[in-house]
Amino acid sequence: MQGSVRIPSNVMCTSRLFCEPVNSRAIWDWIYKIPVLNLYSTIIDLEDIMQPGFPQLLKLYAISVPVFFLIDLLWLGLIAKPFYDRHLGYILRGQVLWWAAIVFYLFFLLGLVVFVIAPAVESGSLSKAIFLGLFFGFITYQTYELTNYALVRDWPFIVVVVDIAWGMVLSSLVSTITFLVATKLFHSQ
Repeated sequence: MQGSVRIPSNVMCTSRLFCEPVNSRAIWDWIYKIPVLNLYSTIIDLEDIMQPGFPQLLKLYAISVPVFFLIDLLWLGLIAKPFYDRHLGYILRGQVLWWAAIVFYLFFLLGLVVFVIAPAVESGSLSKAIFLGLFFGFITYQTYELTNYALVRDWPFIVVVVDIAWGMVLSSLVSTITFLVATKLFHSQ
């Protein structure tokens, strides 16, 4: 191709005329100037996620997915099904919209891994996994339940209480089990 120039991989071009060597720190400094990402960077260092620890996040995520699905599906499908049918049967669908449930599970677990499980594994603290799991479950489930209670006519208060408690137990159990499995796997390598 006439006029084409091969640009080395360590060079970044922001226009056809302006190219410079890539400086990883400069790129992250530029990313942090984006207001939304700057807010998140105070919570979790974006550069750290993209470093060698990122594969560990993927491993933690892979461990947490079956643990979460097994526990929550046991709860929803067997243990608490009569409770939800009794209190919410008037608004429940005949069939679950599985795609929506799966999307929720995958994003919820991403938050659980990033904000609870990974910090607990990194610090080697089982108590951090337990208590941050309880806290994460409380924050996430109360957000959903109290919003429903405030906006949905006849949303039962007993469902609010039970669901928040379940969210705390579920998040703590998943965090704890994932922590125990991960520390055993990571330390045996």
